[in-house]
Amino acid sequence: VRNYRRSPLRSNNSIKLSMTVCVIASTIPGISMNPI
Repeated sequence: VRNYRRSPLRSNNSIKLSMTVCVIASTIPGISMNPI
């Protein structure tokens, strides 16, 4: 049961991490082009 609960958490974490990286990667060019 513990293994079953750990693995979705890890995959969910990596999904959030990759989404965060995508957001940051898409935000950086916008900031450099439009500094406010």
